Amino acid sequence: MPFYRIYGLRIRSNQELPTLTPQELIFDHPDVDLRLDELPDWDAELIARALRRGELQDGQKAPLDPESPYVWRTHTQGQNFERWMLQNGMIFIISEKGDKIWARWPPEITLDLVTAYLLGPILGYVVYLRGMLCLHASSVLVGGRAIGLMGVAGAGKSTTSAAMASMGYPLISEDHLALALDGGRWMAQPGYPIVRLWPDSAEMLAGGPANLPELAPGFRKRYLNLAGTTMLASEAAPLAGLYILLPRVNADDAPRIQPLDAQQRLMAVIRNSYTTVVLNKTQKGGEFQTLAKLAAAVPVFSVTPHSDPARLPDLCRAIAKHAANPA
Repeated sequence: MPFYRIYGLRIRSNQELPTLTPQELIFDHPDVDLRLDELPDWDAELIARALRRGELQDGQKAPLDPESPYVWRTHTQGQNFERWMLQNGMIFIISEKGDKIWARWPPEITLDLVTAYLLGPILGYVVYLRGMLCLHASSVLVGGRAIGLMGVAGAGKSTTSAAMASMGYPLISEDHLALALDGGRWMAQPGYPIVRLWPDSAEMLAGGPANLPELAPGFRKRYLNLAGTTMLASEAAPLAGLYILLPRVNADDAPRIQPLDAQQRLMAVIRNSYTTVVLNKTQKGGEFQTLAKLAAAVPVFSVTPHSDPARLPDLCRAIAKHAANPA
């Protein structure tokens, strides 16, 4: 069986995951057991109910919300489970401890697409279940410490992190920033070794989308594989700061970096929490307390990039210089 280490979690899978290279080590006691194209060993009626719950009509999309009919909860074999139904009929069943994941999908769906969702919302939620905090952010290593790059969709988190990695600031994680509190320090956990890029970003960083493989058949996004390169960090690192990428401007003083006050820091981490939208009310209360601890302990800055794509290296250097000496 292939083994992977993602966000500090030792994952054992029954199949190899596209785009990822298995670990050479074998984990006798994995943190997460992943069963692809399988369902739990439940009685037939319980499985049938899980599959029927929240079935979609053609053209509908399944919201990632545990209070919706698309997430079905059950208690069996002394443990709670959740069944998530994602777009195109993909079904994931997750144990409440985040130590088991099953996945089943229609025959027209490829394992590449299943893996893309597994590495996205599913593992983001599992990170929460395993006691970590997950931000919607990319992360790179600057001077032995991690910095997180946050922002709305399209702000350039993945593009900036990939560009910084190419300039000697290794990538820690892309899209998810998994943080574990260790001895009072927030430690950024290494993710998977690929960076997912839209075609315009692939044009800037790789000379065009055709030079990078598709994330999945029919997907517009491409991916840059950093496995086995010096552009990838392999160890957890203490988080030094978070940087929010704001809309780009055509201004002489861009890129510019400004600190956020305490209230702004809290609002920033809440907006960029990866899992808040899928938590129930009880879970959200605990998540808020954890986010408040993070906002109180870690500085957060806004970054206004220049609108000229050719100025991307200037942005990377400005962030790295500031992270090395935030004062």
